[in-house]
Amino acid sequence: MIIALIVLILSFLLDGIISNFLFISSTNFMLFGTIYILVSLVILCPYFYNAKKFFIFTSIFGLLFDIAYTNTFVLNLVVFILLGIVIRFFHSFLANSLFSNIFISLIAVMLYYLFTFFFLFISNYNGGLLFSLGKILYSNISSFCDWNSSSKIIWL
Repeated sequence: MIIALIVLILSFLLDGIISNFLFISSTNFMLFGTIYILVSLVILCPYFYNAKKFFIFTSIFGLLFDIAYTNTFVLNLVVFILLGIVIRFFHSFLANSLFSNIFISLIAVMLYYLFTFFFLFISNYNGGLLFSLGKILYSNISSFCDWNSSSKIIWL
């Protein structure tokens, strides 16, 4: 459990380092612009035998993500809890393998942006446009897989 906490803290700090030191704008989405805390939650989910502890860690890091990085109070808390449910659901019937972790991470990151956009749209926050959401989702898909000239997907 201590190792899981250390990994979650390091990935939480990595989110801050990447967002502060690498330039990401609305026109320049990059390969390293993903949410590392979600990827670490996907990888660590099978090692939490108690679902309650997993959701406690998910809630804590969602609240910390709200306070530290997005300056919202409960938005990421709710989104992280919803994503924790999705992650546990996919891990309940998929084997713990590299392919399934990549697949679940891709789904979790895409759902993070979709849920966040949906909740901000409902609250009449006009900071994000649908076109920007599409560019973010495309950037995240391209960060998980490599597209070659014959349009086949080569998974990392």
